Amino acid sequence: MPYITPTLETLRARIKNDVVTRLPSLSAEVRNSMLNALTTAESGVVFGLYAYIAWALKQPFPDTADQEFLDRWGAIKGIERIPAKKSSGFATITGTIGSTCTPGKILSADDGTLFEVTTGITLLANSGVVSIRSVDGGEIGNKVSETTLTFRTPNAGIDNQAEVTTSITNGQEEETDVDYRNRVLSVFAEPPRGGARYDYPRWAKEASVNVTRAWIYTFDDDIGISLGTVRLFFMTDEATIDGIPDNSDLVLVSQYVESKRPVASVFEPLIPVPDPVDFTIQIEPNTGEVQAAVEAELRDLFIRDSQPNGTILLSRMREAISRATGESNNILVSPIEDHVSINYDIATVGNLIFQDII
Repeated sequence: MPYITPTLETLRARIKNDVVTRLPSLSAEVRNSMLNALTTAESGVVFGLYAYIAWALKQPFPDTADQEFLDRWGAIKGIERIPAKKSSGFATITGTIGSTCTPGKILSADDGTLFEVTTGITLLANSGVVSIRSVDGGEIGNKVSETTLTFRTPNAGIDNQAEVTTSITNGQEEETDVDYRNRVLSVFAEPPRGGARYDYPRWAKEASVNVTRAWIYTFDDDIGISLGTVRLFFMTDEATIDGIPDNSDLVLVSQYVESKRPVASVFEPLIPVPDPVDFTIQIEPNTGEVQAAVEAELRDLFIRDSQPNGTILLSRMREAISRATGESNNILVSPIEDHVSINYDIATVGNLIFQDII
């Protein structure tokens, strides 16, 4: 039976009753009396102790621990929180021919985001391109092309302002408590075994904060795969279009897993080929808001259910459409059957055509 923490009012009443029982000639109920002030103050202290004990009891367990103690649990298990990643790109600077922009110079965007020059240049014309990197990690360092940057203290002959040449990208936030907690708990549920099936998906997620899902396939799953070979597919659902990983994450996952896997195995990190599923849907009401809600539900379904060589059930598609906020009625015109992916392709949401219900 769970323990019910008494409320502040309950504690105040208990303490006042205790005082009155032991000092019947005095009253703790008089608003401005000394006893009333003391019992009210004591009840506040006791209530605070209850709150502290409730908090402290959560810290010894990784599923309820706060950030500081969760990080300690992760350290004990050899799992580090994935840090924020700095963004990088290029900026065009202008100035006098022959002037040099040296590495380490600081530029700032209008929102206060700071960047540093990582590769300098000596101008052979009135403009040139330098590589830059955000000072701090996180998505705030991602900037679109033509964003204006201002030097804090430019080199002699270099103009104060620069312009982002191409989009500054790859800035990532620090791994969230939710994602980190799931990785820590997975070690308790499935301890590392030097290359067991569940080790590979975990290693992929440890390699990059972008990796959200991963699967492995071996000879036991497909006799077309050579004995001793491990094929790893993974997705980056929140970071890339349709969740299909880019080459930068493929390199990160490949290098990290190579450092962990058994020497005797043959490791093949692979990016799934998207297998778009086109939809024709009659909905009511057929408004932009409902269309967006339907698309969001379908994309969420595909993240939950899709996998290489996987099947998306027609009934699940219909269910997702019906769950959309604002939808009152719908007819799924196409597809008309379960969608089965082959050749290790993975199902993604394709073109959506919305129609009024006839």
